[in-house]
Amino acid sequence: MKRTASLLLSVLSLTVPSFAAAQTLPQAVRERIIKATVMLLPATEDGKLDGSRGSGTIISPEGFILTNYHVVGDNEARRLAPWVQVRTVRFVDEEPQPTYWGKVIAGDPFLDLAVVQIVEDKDEKPVGKLNLPFMQIGDSNRLTIGDPIYVFGFQGTGGMTLSYSAGSVAGFTGEDLSSGGRQWIKHDAQTGPGNSGGGAYNTDGDLIGVHSAGIAGQNNSRTSFMRPLSVAWGLITPNVPKFAVRSGTSTASTATNTGGAQAQTRGTTAGTGPAPTPRSDATGTLSWPLRGQSGQTWTMQYPEVGRISVTLTGTNAEGTPTGTATLPNGAKWSALFFAGTSSAAAKLAVSDGKAALFCAVDRAGLSGLNARGTALYIEDLNRSNGGDEVGDCTLQLQSGPGTTGSTTGTSGSLGSLLGQGGTTPSSAGLAWPLKGAVGQSWNVQLPQLGRLTVKLDGTTSTGNPKGTATLPDGTKWTAVLSYDTKADDTAMMVSDGDSLIYCLVTRSGLSGTTARGTAYYLKDLDSEDDPDKLGDCSFQLQGAAGAGTSGTGTAGTGTSTPTRLAWPLKPQVGQAWQVQIPELGLVTVSLTGRDDQGDPKGTATLPDGTKWTAYFYHEAAKNTTWLDILDGRGSMVYCAFTAQGLSGTGARGNAYYVKDVNAKEDPAKIGECSAQLK
Repeated sequence: MKRTASLLLSVLSLTVPSFAAAQTLPQAVRERIIKATVMLLPATEDGKLDGSRGSGTIISPEGFILTNYHVVGDNEARRLAPWVQVRTVRFVDEEPQPTYWGKVIAGDPFLDLAVVQIVEDKDEKPVGKLNLPFMQIGDSNRLTIGDPIYVFGFQGTGGMTLSYSAGSVAGFTGEDLSSGGRQWIKHDAQTGPGNSGGGAYNTDGDLIGVHSAGIAGQNNSRTSFMRPLSVAWGLITPNVPKFAVRSGTSTASTATNTGGAQAQTRGTTAGTGPAPTPRSDATGTLSWPLRGQSGQTWTMQYPEVGRISVTLTGTNAEGTPTGTATLPNGAKWSALFFAGTSSAAAKLAVSDGKAALFCAVDRAGLSGLNARGTALYIEDLNRSNGGDEVGDCTLQLQSGPGTTGSTTGTSGSLGSLLGQGGTTPSSAGLAWPLKGAVGQSWNVQLPQLGRLTVKLDGTTSTGNPKGTATLPDGTKWTAVLSYDTKADDTAMMVSDGDSLIYCLVTRSGLSGTTARGTAYYLKDLDSEDDPDKLGDCSFQLQGAAGAGTSGTGTAGTGTSTPTRLAWPLKPQVGQAWQVQIPELGLVTVSLTGRDDQGDPKGTATLPDGTKWTAYFYHEAAKNTTWLDILDGRGSMVYCAFTAQGLSGTGARGNAYYVKDVNAKEDPAKIGECSAQLK
């Protein structure tokens, strides 16, 4: 792999250790760090090592590793290694052993930081749920000159074994290594070329930095530089589940993007990293040009997504404010605030590293602490075309520097953000209680029926809006949208006069212009039987950006979503499926062509964005439909579906793993799998 000649990638030279940091870490702490320190070796698509190496630190028990971008990629070419071999330490007097294969799931070449996720064992078999030793994260903002630090990594001096060195904080510097700031921390611990990406720790054994580079001054000895963890939050929070932060630091104790419980160690609290303390209440009016600032908190109201909270905590190499965005479902994404100019709109962007949501506002959109503008969506950042307009959006400054006067409305109030009084759905989002109104049109997705269009053109005797539901085959049913005050829920009900299917949603199911809930079926309206639960459902207000739900094919024609699958199951070109597979997770399969036997084939996109090849076909002789997913290196995971596994628009079956498709080994059963036609 080509190595850049920039400062960040300069070869590290030995430095003189500081005698001011003669103290050392307790043995138990050192042993924990040793287990969480790994050697990283980038590799080609076929697994061939490119000859370079660096270090990394496991920061989540599920196998997520923090390192330098230049360890696993080329900063100048913005190119990442397809694979990364992960070697772990078994004995400190032996070289680390190849243990896993990883994929780079996030990287910032400007910060020179990256996150690697372990996805396979050394034999290239997908890993299951991991529970690895990992390091908790400390507050690098508390460091001051003279504080002891401890560096672990594979510096290369003296062989391939792990090295430890002690030093002290020598100072701080800005992004350009000459101006003021805390984007870099200078230190004097002894390091070598392989230390890049390795961890630096404080006296509590908390990870507070990533060792990155060394440089020689004109009249002094060489100085080493590390990235403080405070600048890594925008990369960690949206991409790493179950990391831990030491309690007592300035942390925000909120969940990461898994939505589950955070992994914790003694004396730690799970969280998303140091959060800025607001310097004042948000007051007054916004002014143009609109520029975000570190320390500010904003809300962004975005079509279909809802209210996104954004906290700006720092700047990138270009001086653009960066931070963390918290979505309504708790997911953490990275955020950037691009300043407006006389000829360009200001843009607040949030991204998961693959797609991005933008709210672009100009001078005319400013009103008090609000800024209204246009919502833009980029589905694939690698194929950006400037973004598609998907409706209107709103920015509102909640707190932080650069504001004066007093706010209107309450922070976090959806009604005040939308100016709707909390009752009328709008293109910016639905409000609770959800009662609907005559004249509205809704797209409704129901199990067994598929996608319906509901138009409300009248009211029932009790005042609920009613209308007509048009099924995929053109059949017309009666529809009623009813809010139950006592139960505090809303039901979208459709009926053919004899039976009833309804989608029941609560306040928590609202997201932008969409309401999601649970579907129920009552076979006989005159019966006193309890309704049957069918599964998930949704309804979305039309006339708002992005209204509608997607359906990408039927088993026979590939033109619209079927009400249910039929056997024999024969997938078609043009269809898209969501497939849940053990070891791989939720995979999206898009069928775009045919193989030499005429069966549909396409691309399987894994949760980390990796693209594998997929073949989806029916074998009449065995009365089985197969989904084969191949990684291109000889391994395959496949699902086998039979008629008994069909239910609605989904199918369940058994999953198997084949390490080498050319070998004569029997496949290993790895559990159950499911496929849902989108």
